[in-house]
Amino acid sequence: MTKISYNKFEKPTYPEDKVVEFQGQQIEVRQWVPTAEKLQAIGSIIELAHDPSINYANPTGLDVFTSIYIIKLYSNIEFTDELIDSGTILYDEINNSGLLELVKSAIPQQELQDFLNKLKKTYKAYYQYRQSALGLIEIISTDYSDIDQQLDNIQTKFENKDNLTYVKDLLEKLG
Repeated sequence: MTKISYNKFEKPTYPEDKVVEFQGQQIEVRQWVPTAEKLQAIGSIIELAHDPSINYANPTGLDVFTSIYIIKLYSNIEFTDELIDSGTILYDEINNSGLLELVKSAIPQQELQDFLNKLKKTYKAYYQYRQSALGLIEIISTDYSDIDQQLDNIQTKFENKDNLTYVKDLLEKLG
């Protein structure tokens, strides 16, 4: 079989941005986003939606940050980090004003679905890994450094003879 260099093929052309108007402003909506940018946005969404108190992504948080990143990724609207960190406040504003729906409706359905499918697959794989034995070992080993520090503190306290005498006396009184 004869090999053909990929460089002999024409590179694809991508559709031009679509312009929509919102509150008197011209908003450019991308019709296609490179995979590398999608992956970066997906990582940010999962990180921002992660709730450390339950060690899982809050489903509402996932929806909030997905919506924010759809606008950030597909339009020329810029958000500061502080606005993104406000999460639900920004989400309420873009959702209730109609901006979110306007931008989403200007993105080709197949393109938007591709992004959402990649997000769903990555989210599922990430949390399957975190719940696996290997993921749990990683979490435990991360927590181990804190335990190690606590043990060092206890050891330091027992090196003080007065503290050791106090504990001995306390144990004798307790029986």
